[in-house]
Formats: sequence, structure tokens, C-alpha cells
Amino acid sequence: MNEEHKTEEQFINEWEALRQSIAALKESEIGQVQTEHEIIEARDFLENIFNPSKDGIMLSNRIGRIVKVNRAIEQMLGFSEDELQEKYTLELGPEDVEHLRIRDIMLGQLFETGYVGNWKTSLYRKNGSLCPVEIHINFLKDQEGNLYGAVAVIKQISGRDKTKDKD
Repeated sequence: MNEEHKTEEQFINEWEALRQSIAALKESEIGQVQTEHEIIEARDFLENIFNPSKDGIMLSNRIGRIVKVNRAIEQMLGFSEDELQEKYTLELGPEDVEHLRIRDIMLGQLFETGYVGNWKTSLYRKNGSLCPVEIHINFLKDQEGNLYGAVAVIKQISGRDKTKDKD
């Protein structure tokens, strides 16, 4: 009879463990659905900021490859997002001595501080012409401080604005 009681107790314990596992699985499933819903909401929220912006927004990975641009960049430069995703950010700028010198200074500041603001330069359009721009760049880092990319806000400026800043 003691064996029978022990077996019944084991059965009850196993049944309770199974019931708890099912409950945990349901909670996990509900949590996963909530998490997926929150991710979709966050993505939609960011897309609603990203795409209608009049200023260009460009995201790159940690090695400078373009991963996402908004419509303003496409309109400003004449490239589609797919075409830009095949490029590195530095490919868009002129490579004359003066631009390279300024770019090296800018990159030094970016790696030192994680931010560059009010950088006036030019970017190539798809048709080969230069588009004068002002760029603000921030490095993106994870919670441990590891660099995983950069975001650039790019505003097209007129030739008049560019020469005004040189005075």
C-alpha cells in the first residue's frame, strides 16, 4: 500500500509539474505575442518619424555600409534605397584633396566624441552632380557601449548658405 500511495503521490506531482509547465508555456506565448506587438508598434512609430522627415536620415552599420535611408535622401540624391544599400557612406563624398582633408578631421572627431554636427560638405547625386549638405552624425552603441552603427541627419543646403558660412 505504501508503494501505491507513493505512485499516486508521484502521479500528482508529475501532473502538477505538467500543469505548471503548460501555464508557463501559455504565459510565455502571451508574452511573445505582446513582445511582437510592441516591436511592431515601435517599428511603426519610428517609420512615422523616419519617412516623412524633410531632412534626410541615413543609417549605417558599424563599418559604414548604408542599411536604411528615408525618402528625403532618395529625393535629395536620386538613388533608391536599394541602390544606396549597396554603398558605403564614404563612397558618396568627393575624393579631392580638400574634401578628403576635411573628412579625415570629421572622422577623427566622430571617433573621439561619437558625434559630429554642422559638417558642411557635398554628396554625389546619382546623376554625378554634387549636392551641398550639412550633416549631423551620431554613433549608435549597444548597452555595453559597443559600436553597431551610425545615424546621420542630412540637410540639403543652397550654395548661398554654404558660402555664407565660410565668411
